[in-house]
Formats: sequence, C-alpha cells, structure tokens
Amino acid sequence: IIAPSDGLVVYSTSLERNRWGGGGDTLQPGREISPNELIVVLPDTSEMVASVRIHESLAGRIRPGQRAEVKIEAAGARVFPGRVESIGVLAESGGWRDPNRREYTVKVSIEAGDYAKELKPSMRCDAEIELGAVEEAVAVPVQAVFADGMVRYVLVPKDGKFARVPVRIGRRSSVMAEISSGLSEGDL
Repeated sequence: IIAPSDGLVVYSTSLERNRWGGGGDTLQPGREISPNELIVVLPDTSEMVASVRIHESLAGRIRPGQRAEVKIEAAGARVFPGRVESIGVLAESGGWRDPNRREYTVKVSIEAGDYAKELKPSMRCDAEIELGAVEEAVAVPVQAVFADGMVRYVLVPKDGKFARVPVRIGRRSSVMAEISSGLSEGDL
C-alpha cells in the first residue's frame, strides 16, 4: 500500500487505545485484514486544530472567529495564535469523576507559522479564548479589588496608611478588572 503523499502515519491500533493502555490488537505482519477495516490514518498536518473543552457556563459567549492563544507544552511551551473555528452542539459529561459537569468542545485553528513541523496530532494544550476586549479603560489587577458585602473597594495609600475607596467594577478577565468609577488613571 503506497501513501498518496509524504506525511505522518498513525496506526488504527493507536487510535483505539484508551487512556489506561487497553485497546485494539497490535497490527502485526501476517495478520488478516477484513474488508473496509481501518489500518492506518494519514492525518493532514498542514492545518493544525486544537480541540479544547470549555465549561457550559461559557459556551454562550464563544463565537467562531474569536481570537485565541494555544499553549503547547511539548513544543517548548510555545504559545501560538489561533481563531475559534467551531463549538460543539452537544455538551459532554465530565465522566465518572464529575458526572454533573458539562463541557463543550471548541475547535481552534492554530497559526503555527515556522513551528508547524514541531506540532503533532494529539499533543496536549491549554487555550485562552478572548471573549471580549475593553479599550482605553482604567483597570487594576483583580487581586486589588476587595468586597465588603455588596460594596467593592480598593486600598489607596493615604497619610502613611491605606484608605478604602469604593469602586464600580466593569468587565473582568482572569487577571484584570475594569474600574468604571472611583479611581483615575495613575492612582496608586
């Protein structure tokens, strides 16, 4: 059997193998093959796509075309730019560990550039998807915002001590919080 083009060969037995090492019989010389039996797969590695799972609470905010960053540890922990291609229609269960957890699979196309040859199918990755952006905003690290009941505040140095300054919070990311009122640009 001759492959139609150069590339990577993945044996069907590798695809059938589960996480704990079980799976199909090893493909050995002399083994009988049935008609239409999958023997090998020739994955198209010219365009790499990351398949990531997101919690159902975020699924409604994901749209095709959103920017993403994909970090792949096996590629020297490089971070590659990407774009959301699609989001799964059905939520998947968290399995026996967390049967109540529901996640959707999001496909992110990776713009690998010069590093495309280093990427291989089934490498593990982490992805950050940009759900929105705020331009020209006063912002502080999320760790600088405190809560006292319904009141949000930050600590500002005043006369050698720190004073509570109530603030109104706008949008938040995992690292920054937009301050819509209460602080000015440059305040400590």
